[in-house]
Amino acid sequence: GDYTKISLREPLYLGGHPALSHLYSKTEATKGFEGCVERLLVMSRNVDLRPTPQGEAETGVNVGECTLPLCQESPCNNGGTCSVIRPDRHVCLCPLGHHGESCQEELLVDIPSFGGTSYIAHGSLSNQHLSFIEVEVVFRPRGLNGVILYSGLNIDGTGDFISLSLSDGHVEFRFDCGSGPAIIRSSRPIDMDVWHSVSAARTAREGILRVNDLPPVQGFSGGAFTQINFKTDLYIGGVHNYDEIPRNAEISSSFVGDIQRVVISDQPIDLIGQALRGINVANAVHPCAGDPCYNGGDCEPLHDSFMCHCKLGFSGPNCELEVDLPIQMPQFLFKSYLRYTGPWVMSRISGLETHLTLQFRTLGSEGLLAWAGQSNHSRHRRDFFSLSLHDGLLKYSFNLGHGITILTSNTPVNDGRWHKIELHRVRAVAKMELDDTEITQSTATGSMSSLDINDGLYIGGVQDIVSTTRKRFSLGIAGCVKDITIDGELLSLFEDPSDGRNVIECVQDIVGRGPDLMQGYG
Repeated sequence: GDYTKISLREPLYLGGHPALSHLYSKTEATKGFEGCVERLLVMSRNVDLRPTPQGEAETGVNVGECTLPLCQESPCNNGGTCSVIRPDRHVCLCPLGHHGESCQEELLVDIPSFGGTSYIAHGSLSNQHLSFIEVEVVFRPRGLNGVILYSGLNIDGTGDFISLSLSDGHVEFRFDCGSGPAIIRSSRPIDMDVWHSVSAARTAREGILRVNDLPPVQGFSGGAFTQINFKTDLYIGGVHNYDEIPRNAEISSSFVGDIQRVVISDQPIDLIGQALRGINVANAVHPCAGDPCYNGGDCEPLHDSFMCHCKLGFSGPNCELEVDLPIQMPQFLFKSYLRYTGPWVMSRISGLETHLTLQFRTLGSEGLLAWAGQSNHSRHRRDFFSLSLHDGLLKYSFNLGHGITILTSNTPVNDGRWHKIELHRVRAVAKMELDDTEITQSTATGSMSSLDINDGLYIGGVQDIVSTTRKRFSLGIAGCVKDITIDGELLSLFEDPSDGRNVIECVQDIVGRGPDLMQGYG
């Protein structure tokens, strides 16, 4: 005939028909199909065969699960869950700490690796990021698509959310405040199997995405709403159930690759230690996975490389060398610190008065020399004081709760010679004295007069310096310190510290090479 089109008004039936006998004249079929259907594509679109609301099947009669025998014998050990991925194949979803085909092997994860069926779940972001959030991730992808990070409001496929994912090799940052999504996409796809640094931030309806050294990309969400509420877990590398994800997120697959670092609004996430649970998480191929740091040292991954942070009493590239204690004049090298949290120290550096003196020498023009503030878990983290170098000049900063007061020296001190610094604060009035000659004074604004700190006194640098100082500093000093007094009493540098990293005895040649060494820590 001449007709070339077909008009279809009835529903699409799969496997049979409620009035099969009426179809005999057209199909010559006398019974329905017996067997299993794994997948149905209509016009290149994958039809979800599950019943509504999860899938698209509106009705059905005598339809069973074809894959039940695969998991009936509980093939997964150590709390693993059996999941069928094909009619003839299952996979064991292993909890954190186990891996293998049947979750039979124990595994200590250093840097998590995700294989497409994996995820890590952390606690909800709750209402701490209503109007602003910043996410930083260091990752190495092996697949062009997959969710890197997700958190939302609801588990019914609706509501607010934020997501960072890969889409055809492009990094994609999406968020929805409840009135329409923002979709911010990298200008070009990223390379596979190499490490990348990504930062995504949102303020109200405005978002910005930075990928490596590419120019930032900006975008806006729709509508008038400006806040996001989070109630679901924070998922990394995948999610528990993709049916719970809002369609505007367009997330349907898990990340394949390795994730080295995640930071949420200046707070580093301990990907494994703080996890509520996880599935099928393996160890990435990385030097840190081989425990290269001896004597209790901590391995910090730096893309393909690493750095060992040595406990007090040890040094060397792998913390393999013992250091004779006590050290008389400690030397710091950018990522070193000594921390004092004893009651004698805490009672004297906080409150209405602070009196601190010390001597130091350095050739570096930048770095943090002393810090005291509030812990990352404090609700109000404004109070602090710091002593640092900027362009070779000393800067004494403090905040009593009503804004930052800054005192700056006039004379450069990065000449490799010993310098004496005295810091005095009585209520809101502060004084900085350099080498018993140069004096700088200032008075803090506002009505506050007491310094409220609870995280100890750091010398030479700070642990997790970027997050602890809220991005005020990124490195400690390269130099030496001696003769620290608090309220006129000498601080025992190696008897009193509660913690410390990468500290050795002061030697002249290391101090002199400060500018050259800085190049490796930029």
